[in-house]
Amino acid sequence: MAGTTTRQRYLDAVVEAMVREGRTDLTLVVLAEEAGTSDRMLIYYFKTREALLTEAMDNIRVRRRKQLGAALGRITRTDPTDGVRQILHWLCSDENAAATRLWYDAAGRGVNGEEPFPAFLGGVIRDTVEEAEVAARRLGAADLAAQTFGTMFGALSTSLACDCHATGDRDRVERAIEHSAGDLAAHLAPA
Repeated sequence: MAGTTTRQRYLDAVVEAMVREGRTDLTLVVLAEEAGTSDRMLIYYFKTREALLTEAMDNIRVRRRKQLGAALGRITRTDPTDGVRQILHWLCSDENAAATRLWYDAAGRGVNGEEPFPAFLGGVIRDTVEEAEVAARRLGAADLAAQTFGTMFGALSTSLACDCHATGDRDRVERAIEHSAGDLAAHLAPA
């Protein structure tokens, strides 16, 4: 039982370091330092750096899905545009900058086929679309409208967050959020 607790403590520290730094390329030595152990102990508990990264990325993905699901769950029927706008602002906020860097770091590596990132990339995209579809259906959208909202929300939210954090042009991104939130929320209308 103590090994499980220690292993989980190491994993939690690795996840926190990756999220804080917004990077997936931290060395095993750096990850071990963050976990308060040695690289040998991380290998003992996780067998390989790839296995550690896979588990850490799965953990990050689950955390992100819960955060996104909670945010989407706050969209109301009375003002869905404001709910969508708030989520897009949150995704583009300084608070979310490291998470966006991490997501795009992992996404780039996933597109290039570098393990373990393709599974993470596909999972995050599916999670985002599914959580958005759930929110749309909860608000009464028909299936096709919910699917459209999910796909459009996934594409718009990730691209705006990347644009904002990569270019630093918040004014332009804010204008795009204001312009597009209503168009996106229109798919949330009850069937």
